[in-house]
Amino acid sequence: MARGTCRSTTVTSLYHPQTLNARLRPGTIGPPVAAEHVICTLPFSVLRSIPADFAPSTRAAIAALSYVPAGKAAFQATRRFWEEDEGI
Repeated sequence: MARGTCRSTTVTSLYHPQTLNARLRPGTIGPPVAAEHVICTLPFSVLRSIPADFAPSTRAAIAALSYVPAGKAAFQATRRFWEEDEGI
C-alpha cells in the first residue's frame, strides 16, 4: 500500500478492484499506486475523460455537471448598515 503524498502528478486512470489503483502519468512516479484512500482534486470536466470504473450512477452524475460563469465580491464595512438602516 502506498503511503505518503504524491503531488503535482497527472492521473491517467482510476480503478477500484479491492484497493484503489491510481495510474499516474508514466515517468512521474512509476507503476500504478495502490491505496485505500485517494484524494484527487480534479475538475469534473477533466475527470470525465479519465478512464475509471465508477458506478453507472456516479458516471452519470459526473457527465451531468456543468460549469457556469460566476463571480465573487467581498467588502468590509465598519458597521452592519443593512441591519441598522434597512432592518434586513
